[in-house]
Amino acid sequence: CEDEGMNTAEESNPDASWLRTPLTDPGEIASRYDQWAPTYEHELVNEWRYDAPFVAGRMIAQLVRGSNNASVLDLGCGTGLVGRALHESGIRSVDGVDVSEASLNAALSTGFYRRTIRHDFNSGPLPVEAQSYDGAISVGVLSYALDPITVVRDLCRAVVPRGAIVFTHRIDLWEKQDLDGALDAMLHGSEIESVTYTEPMPYMPGNPSEGDLQIRYVTITTR
Repeated sequence: CEDEGMNTAEESNPDASWLRTPLTDPGEIASRYDQWAPTYEHELVNEWRYDAPFVAGRMIAQLVRGSNNASVLDLGCGTGLVGRALHESGIRSVDGVDVSEASLNAALSTGFYRRTIRHDFNSGPLPVEAQSYDGAISVGVLSYALDPITVVRDLCRAVVPRGAIVFTHRIDLWEKQDLDGALDAMLHGSEIESVTYTEPMPYMPGNPSEGDLQIRYVTITTR
């Protein structure tokens, strides 16, 4: 899919400006990403210089690698960029969750995922058992959440105690949603063991509509 070329990419996703104001309707999200799936990786990686899946993937791999046959939940796996990063880092037990069926099919075909699950996280908790993963990761996804902290709490539920969670979130939404206050409340409410996050970093510097946007990488240790 990386070799589809610019013309096919423009036909598949002619206007990417919708990404600036994230959607919350699951049907529209799924439709957009189903259409985009064939050229998604070509545009993101080759044209927009989107490296967040690889940066975050390496981060979570370093945190869970000490566990025997470490398992990771990839929320919003898309076509499998995070799965590729985890595979390259030696993590082989990865489950992917996404609302786009076409994206899930592409992700599963990479061989980087043990299984994939179609789910809209705005509709309710993830259909996974509590404490069933050593770590969880979500890259470029929580901007679609009606309440991102509810999703973060559900990821904490899915991960073992002293496990790791890595996610990204856009700075403009971070400030609007007061993620500083929400994460601090989780920490001081003894919901999590620790939380750290980076300074603002580039998101998709080559994207003509989002090149100015920045994100933070967040790391949580579960309690």
